[in-house]
Amino acid sequence: MDFDGQTRISTPESVQFQFELAGLGSRGLAFILDSLIRVGLLGAILLILHLTGLLSLAFSGPSLIGVGLIIFLFWLQWFYFVLFEAFSHGQTPGKKALKIRVIKEGGYPIGFLESVIRNLLRIVDFLPGLYLLGITLLFCTRRCQRLGDMAAGTLVIRDEAYQFPAPPAPAGDSARPNPYDPLIARIELSTEEYELISRF
Repeated sequence: MDFDGQTRISTPESVQFQFELAGLGSRGLAFILDSLIRVGLLGAILLILHLTGLLSLAFSGPSLIGVGLIIFLFWLQWFYFVLFEAFSHGQTPGKKALKIRVIKEGGYPIGFLESVIRNLLRIVDFLPGLYLLGITLLFCTRRCQRLGDMAAGTLVIRDEAYQFPAPPAPAGDSARPNPYDPLIARIELSTEEYELISRF
């Protein structure tokens, strides 16, 4: 990793991609936005239950409403991040707003298993409170990874176009300029195009 917060990833085909790592600020703001969204969803559900008179049933004793509310709370706590990251190109709504995303260390799209691992370890990253362990690791690790990222083999990067490095000139042709060099230098891939190529 360079000191400017960038990291390079080499594919098995010896092609290098350069990524800009997401730092504490953008990751923290994304988490705050996602937390506000989750609180808003919970508030909306509770308001609907209150207006329909079903909220009292949820707390009066065993009921389908109470069970459904518990399941919804469990989903908000554990699967909000997992499902969005696994099935929305590594982005929760908060990450999308901050233009960052989660990928595998090899540059490939994050899968369901990796998302489960990195998010289950949030409870450890939270220790001893206020994500102190996770924040400390962001500053101490080479690729700005918290414990969940290291266990899952993931990175959080800025969601910008990926630029191919210009290929080296063939031996013996260094004195002869390639007329296509200006075009090659401008080739950029969107995130979706890069992920599509990665699958092959």
